[in-house]
Amino acid sequence: MEYGVGYFVPTTHEKIMVLKADGKWNGFGSQEAFKKHLLDRVHDLYTLALLHDVQGIRCKIKEIVPEYDVQDSTCVL
Repeated sequence: MEYGVGYFVPTTHEKIMVLKADGKWNGFGSQEAFKKHLLDRVHDLYTLALLHDVQGIRCKIKEIVPEYDVQDSTCVL
């Protein structure tokens, strides 16, 4: 996802970027709704970890963080 210069809050490190809040809570309308959505995804991730479901964990992380790059390697994640 590409963002313009006006979308970032300045930081002291050139490679650390923080997005400005737009008040829309990522399409969920409120902080509470977004928090519930995110906590539900984290709970799903926790359950997958308990089951040692590596493929499920990869898919869930990709769902939570679309920019996550799933790599096939000998390591677990």
